[in-house]
Amino acid sequence: MSWKEKAVGEFGISTKVVDQEVTAHNLGNEGVHVLATAIVGLMAEQALNNALLPLIPEGHGIVGVRQQTYHRAPAPIGTNVKATVKITKVTRHFVSYEFQVETDKGERLGDGDGESTVIEMARFQRLMHN
Repeated sequence: MSWKEKAVGEFGISTKVVDQEVTAHNLGNEGVHVLATAIVGLMAEQALNNALLPLIPEGHGIVGVRQQTYHRAPAPIGTNVKATVKITKVTRHFVSYEFQVETDKGERLGDGDGESTVIEMARFQRLMHN
């Protein structure tokens, strides 16, 4: 069974405690001391990496292509947050996923979907340096 077949249905998780570094205030939205929307999206990508990296061939990596994030509720400093990703489809070029982000008390903070692609790292590095 190929990694693509194994990946569909896999879950990945990323956790974080909201601190000043990941707040909207720290990212430029002065006075808004809650988890930034950009970090909600980042946590989804980290959860996808946790699900997919163990499956893909050695020497390959993952890059994001598209992500749609709905940030539904604030998470103040000190909140424990968990992103969960489910891989829904793998095609020749794309890995599709859905995600949700919630507090450790089960409050939904955000959700969305996205696509990433698996790349050959050596080729990617050559392209970056040309």
